[in-house]
This record gives sequence, C-alpha cells and structure tokens, in this order.
Amino acid sequence: MLMAVLATTRWMGTPPAGPLGFSTGSVVPLLLVILAVSGGFGVWRFESGLRARVEAVGNPLLALIRLDWLYQLVWNIIRALGWIIHNIAGVLEGEGAVLWALVAAILAWVLLKH
Repeated sequence: MLMAVLATTRWMGTPPAGPLGFSTGSVVPLLLVILAVSGGFGVWRFESGLRARVEAVGNPLLALIRLDWLYQLVWNIIRALGWIIHNIAGVLEGEGAVLWALVAAILAWVLLKH
C-alpha cells in the first residue's frame, strides 16, 4: 500500500519542489489517503455508537425509499372506491331498481328536452 501511495503522490522520480521538499501535487493525495485511513479507523473504533445513529436516520429514509407507504395508500383508495361502488350498486340494483330506472329516464328526458 505504501508503494501505491508513493506512486500516486509522484514521489518516485520527481525532484522536491516546495520549501519542505514536497511538491503540492504530492502532498494533496497523501493527505487524502491519510484522511481516508483515519476515517476508516474512526468508523471501526466507534462502530456501536455510529451504528445506532445511522440506523436511527436510515430506517425512516429506507421506509420512504421502499415505497410501502405508497402501496398502502393506493390500496386504501382502491378499497374505498370499491366500497362506494358496491353501495351505489346495492341501491340501484336493490328493491328500488324500477324507481331508479324511472328517475334515470325522466332525467334523460329533461336533459334532452332542452
């Protein structure tokens, strides 16, 4: 790994250019590698505390992304519409079906008359 860091930071075969003997092109990648390694060590060291916080934030976000709430919402709307249609059909097809047929005929006659 050290050789990869040295190769990516251009230390092999490049002359020193800065006041401390390092060029800017070689220090920045080295600092990024040090930051990544120390971040990984911090996550490993404080895993239990971080895991609880990540799960507290991640679980609601995961529930939003999984779209179970959208499925439940659509299913409830379909069920409510089915209940309404079933009740309307019960009224129209029940004992008063002849009366409703007369009302529909009179309504059609009034609307077509004008």
